[in-house]
Amino acid sequence: MNEDEFFRLNLIYMIYILGIFLGWNIIDLYFIKHGFSFLEISMYYLLFSLSSLLSIISLNGLKIARAIRFSQTLRIWSIVLAVFFASKIQFPLFSNVFIKILFYAVGILIGITVELFWIPYYTRYEEFSKTNKETKEVSLLKNFSFFLKVIAPFLGGVIAANLGYLALFAICIILFMINIVSANGINRNDVLIFNWIDSLKETRGIKTLVILEGVWQTIPFMIVPVFTTKFIMDEQKYGLYHREKIFPEETEQGYFYIILSEVCLMTIL
Repeated sequence: MNEDEFFRLNLIYMIYILGIFLGWNIIDLYFIKHGFSFLEISMYYLLFSLSSLLSIISLNGLKIARAIRFSQTLRIWSIVLAVFFASKIQFPLFSNVFIKILFYAVGILIGITVELFWIPYYTRYEEFSKTNKETKEVSLLKNFSFFLKVIAPFLGGVIAANLGYLALFAICIILFMINIVSANGINRNDVLIFNWIDSLKETRGIKTLVILEGVWQTIPFMIVPVFTTKFIMDEQKYGLYHREKIFPEETEQGYFYIILSEVCLMTIL
């Protein structure tokens, strides 16, 4: 992977982050408001986790560009299905059972999508970073992504509250479509050879820590967002509460974007 492709890969990452944190971060509130119970959402996340695990086991010989395009396509279909079943679009042959099946199908699709994107991205990012110095352009994209993680969930809540969820999801679909087109700029012959058994061997001595980390991740990404809906049902407040609190590398640019994002939020409020 050359520098131009690496820059494009990180640009795709930034747009992907924007799409996720803008629209999908408030999906649990969307589910709750459209009649799905906490038990059903818990089953949704269980299927999400299982499909992610099965994807890791089965993925091998991935073409980077194709994997990214497919992951973005699945994201779009997930949004389309979410709009379909949560809007209660009913036809004579479509029962509530069918709607629930579609709901769980979204969880499965998202689980596959997560691995199709993050495994190729992180692998190529680490490989390139080990042998090449990060350019200013890539550093700028990374730091701006931190800014997006902080402010995008709140902006998504503002859009959903004032323009509706359909407008919010339409914006996300456009962002993912941009990524599908952008992925064409990555070498189509760039293949990722991934073996989960070999990867598992690399965790020798720290398997317990890896498992604990995996269990811990369910708290901020699954449990907290769902149970927050018991106390916050307003889209703007929900998005504000769940904005990302991550500090970037200790660079002046990194902290500038974090401070800027907080100033923007305070100004809006």
